[in-house]
Amino acid sequence: MDLIGMSMVDSHRRNLLRGTALISSGLIAGCMGSGQSDDGGASNSAGWVHDAPQEEADELVISNLNQISGDPEIQGHYEAFEEETGITPEAYEIAEADTLARVRTVLQSQEATPDVFDLIDSWAYSLGSQGYFEKVDQHITTTDAWSDMAVEACTWPLDLPSFSEFPYEEGLYATPHYTKGWGLYANKDVLEEAGLARDFRPETFQELFDALDQVQEVTENAIVFPFSVGSEGRETVHNLVQRAGGHLYDDDNNPDFMNDGFVNAIDLLLTLVEEGYAPQGVTSLSEGNVAPQVFEGDAAFMLAGLTHMFAYEPDSGDQPEDLVTFNLAPTPEGAGDTPSGDAFLVTHNVSAFSKHKKAATQFQNIVTSRERQKAELLIAGNLPIRSDVFEMDEVQEEVPYPDVLAEFIDKQGKFIYPNQAETQQILYSAMTEAFA
Repeated sequence: MDLIGMSMVDSHRRNLLRGTALISSGLIAGCMGSGQSDDGGASNSAGWVHDAPQEEADELVISNLNQISGDPEIQGHYEAFEEETGITPEAYEIAEADTLARVRTVLQSQEATPDVFDLIDSWAYSLGSQGYFEKVDQHITTTDAWSDMAVEACTWPLDLPSFSEFPYEEGLYATPHYTKGWGLYANKDVLEEAGLARDFRPETFQELFDALDQVQEVTENAIVFPFSVGSEGRETVHNLVQRAGGHLYDDDNNPDFMNDGFVNAIDLLLTLVEEGYAPQGVTSLSEGNVAPQVFEGDAAFMLAGLTHMFAYEPDSGDQPEDLVTFNLAPTPEGAGDTPSGDAFLVTHNVSAFSKHKKAATQFQNIVTSRERQKAELLIAGNLPIRSDVFEMDEVQEEVPYPDVLAEFIDKQGKFIYPNQAETQQILYSAMTEAFA
């Protein structure tokens, strides 16, 4: 079943793809930004692009996603910052559902606090294109260790229509907090029962389909994947499109859902459902200790986020490597050297109106240090943005599949495109309808 040359992309699939592209083409007109800034390009003796009066900091106010400032990994960042600088970090808590509106209101009012914002990448781009965030690369010391993806994603202006009137020169206007990953899990017991090697890892779509045919002889749940909510659907589609070497928008920022990589990725998902490989595939896998529950059952494979490998009870004696194999998601035949997946990036951004920008960049350096990125991985289960974390002895001892995860970080890609929220909803709705 060669997905590159096969005729499986029939009129149903073509209509789905064309319809999605036509709907999305109307999004471009609404993504032009105003690039407002009364003092664009202004600088001061400290090299800041926005010349807000600066003060010696005794407190640094940091916005926090989901009101989780009590999270032990976040607290670790705060404690490390206070120990190194003597400056007290103060959490400014915002519920995730309110973040974009709340932060926009604060920045439009040019309020001096919070000094630092913790933002999902698409929110940072939407707000940052207006000149609300400070250029920080002259103060950041850790960039040589970041993944290429992290550096590119944090370097603005981006090649997006909303940045067409960006008021400042090119540079870093964000620092990465953490990223997420995605891949293919396999249940060793089911593989063995089906006559496959316990350490079997399919590398291509064809190898996956051959394995699914084989495991169907011993299980009704050949593969599961998350698709019950929009965020899960977005991650599933985007990661497969990256693995297939595809794209969502062409070089002119026009929607392009007919390229081979995109078609092959969507065709894989449709085939999983249409051929009965994934009768329970369109379900949520994002809550609780899902990986142990799935792999103590009879599911053979699972396409899902990397955080599931950390969902084992620490006192149970279960080790992920004893129960499952894990690998990067497969690719179509002949796809070549494609990215390992699509990055979901959370960033820290310094307010252009902060009075404590030096302290803010000190905080950014600490969060992106090797030690604190190790904490992101070991404490929170978040992927670091620097692969050298996986060389550390403690990580080698405690984290399953460190070599696979390091490869994921080094080869990770990122889709950056106009009107992400609208496009994601269109993709999700179209795919959900196609599955139904």
